[in-house]
Amino acid sequence: MAERFASVSEDELCRLIAEKDSKNTKRATKASVKVFNEYLQEKNLDKPHHDDKVTLANVLTRFYAEARKKKAMGARIRKVP
Repeated sequence: MAERFASVSEDELCRLIAEKDSKNTKRATKASVKVFNEYLQEKNLDKPHHDDKVTLANVLTRFYAEARKKKAMGARIRKVP
């Protein structure tokens, strides 16, 4: 009878963790971080430390409220959902 729970090596475990997100998720996350960093730069804000949850929440709140899609030639600026 086959064992229900397999044993995995440390290398296999590291590979599974590294590949847990799809390529599209990784690409979307990378793009979102880039937009957030552009926002911080445009607003002359320092990158909030992840341990400072209050400051991070305040910056993210303003980011979500103020973020807009890039303006295309002749197009209106629309709010990012």
